[in-house]
Amino acid sequence: MIEIAPQNVTLEPRRPHMEVMNPQTGDVWLSQEPISFEEFKSLRVVPPLVKSGCATAAFDAAHFLRSPGADADGPLERCVVDGRNFVRVARALAFSGRGPMLVKVQKHHVMTFAKGNEVTIARLPDGGLYVQQTESVPGKTFVPPPEWRVARAKLAADWTVFVAPPVSVWFFPSLASFQGPIPADALPSELREKLT
Repeated sequence: MIEIAPQNVTLEPRRPHMEVMNPQTGDVWLSQEPISFEEFKSLRVVPPLVKSGCATAAFDAAHFLRSPGADADGPLERCVVDGRNFVRVARALAFSGRGPMLVKVQKHHVMTFAKGNEVTIARLPDGGLYVQQTESVPGKTFVPPPEWRVARAKLAADWTVFVAPPVSVWFFPSLASFQGPIPADALPSELREKLT
């Protein structure tokens, strides 16, 4: 079994975590430790970095295999922003649309959804399957496009998801997001049944 470096592991993903981004390079840096929404608001960033979001995960455990552009799996690249540790987890390659916005992302993200929890899946008009990766922020509601088919199901066993990069991520104004595409045969049977 390959040992995962401590900085590659997202701690308590069901609590808020924040990202900062360098718009010049597309590099996204994540605080792997939880942060409150108040701390997110008060965190000071120095250009070219900008705050790009603070949200809670829809999954129960996660880690990253490597930073974007790395030749092999290993410890993520690190930096410190306003006294807080961040790791480089993604590189945005292209943006399109608005509300929702589709972002093509270079990332090596392994997510696990725990047995007994509900998972939300969306089938897009082109047949692509996407799993919800972040929840809406408090006070906002996720509203799917009318042409999306969205289903929820309780898992009978743990389900681990890895989408080979580049990954397509749909971001909504509520900060809910979905990533994929995921092959239909990679879905647990309880999710496949909801979408057939």
